Amino acid sequence: MQTSAVTDIETGRPIPRGRRGAPPRPRRAAKGRKDAEKQETVIELAVLTDRAEELIRLHKASRLAAEEYGEAVKAAAEKSGLLASVVRSYITARAGEDYPEKKRKVEQLALVFEECAG
Repeated sequence: MQTSAVTDIETGRPIPRGRRGAPPRPRRAAKGRKDAEKQETVIELAVLTDRAEELIRLHKASRLAAEEYGEAVKAAAEKSGLLASVVRSYITARAGEDYPEKKRKVEQLALVFEECAG
């Protein structure tokens, strides 16, 4: 951060300047999420501090699970001879609620590739 030749009258210290010599922006008050009535909610930081350890533990567990899942998909793909992206897409579709819809889309895409391939 640059300092300007302008000094604070009370302290005599140089006034810090922001990027490109512009004065720093004033801090704005943080705004909370909006509720169902589009009103801003009150920010309760105590909730975050109370649950931080649990959330950190869950975050680490989800990363480990994602790595484990990725390795399992890769192993299944290597053994089956399929592309890993195909295995991942199939498992994601089977695990979801819209499996019949995804299956229908894949069947239509296969039809297009078979019939329209040039």
